[in-house]
Amino acid sequence: MCRGVIVVITAFFSVVFLKRKQYTHHIVSLLFIVAGVAIVGWVSVANSDASADDGGQASTTAFGVILLLLSQCFTGCLFISEEVFLSGYYLDPFLVVGLEGMWGSLIFAILLPIF
Repeated sequence: MCRGVIVVITAFFSVVFLKRKQYTHHIVSLLFIVAGVAIVGWVSVANSDASADDGGQASTTAFGVILLLLSQCFTGCLFISEEVFLSGYYLDPFLVVGLEGMWGSLIFAILLPIF
């Protein structure tokens, strides 16, 4: 539902931390994304409000949306920090994605049996 907002958060972080300029076509597209995410989020909360038997489902849905937005902020920070740390190097994109996948799989293969 709120996964599209990562573009907006990353664009905001790139302006703040990387001092990048957003042009008019960037801002217009970001406004469309914000409008779409707002509509989907509002429909989700309103729909859970209408179908709730116990009245607590709407607050749970709103809390879930807030947690999703918070997680997208952390993901945006990850994207920006990767760009800051790796901007001085030429790296093949396939190699970078492959190494991220390999290390992620290795770490979770170790942590999964522990948990």
